[in-house]
Amino acid sequence: MTLHEDHILETYKSMISISVEGLKTLLLINGGAVVAMLAYLGQSARGTDVAQHLKWPLAFFVLGILAATFSFFGSYITQFTLYNESLRGEVGTVRHMSVVYTTAVVASLSAVFFAAVHVQA
Repeated sequence: MTLHEDHILETYKSMISISVEGLKTLLLINGGAVVAMLAYLGQSARGTDVAQHLKWPLAFFVLGILAATFSFFGSYITQFTLYNESLRGEVGTVRHMSVVYTTAVVASLSAVFFAAVHVQA
C-alpha cells in the first residue's frame, strides 16, 4: 500500500471510531438522565407529586435513547451496504450515503430530544 492509501484507510478507521464514541455518548447522556430522574423520584418525599410533572422529560430522554439505538443500527447497515458495494465493485456509488445521512439525522434527533428537556424546563 502507498502512503496515500494507508492514510485513507486510517482516516476511515478513525471516522468509524469517532462515530461509535459519539453514539455511545448519546446513549450515556440520555440513559444517565433517565436513571438520575428515577433515582430522584425514588428518594424524594414528594415523589408521586413530582412524578406527574416529569412525564414529558422522561419521554424525551427515552426517545433520545431510542434514537441513539436506531443510530447504531443505521451505522451497521451503512457498513454492511458499503461492504456489499465494495464486493460488487461498485466504486463511487451513493447508496450507502443515503443510509449515512438518515443515520446522521436520527443521531441528531437523539441530541435534540436531550436538549428539548432543558428547553422545556
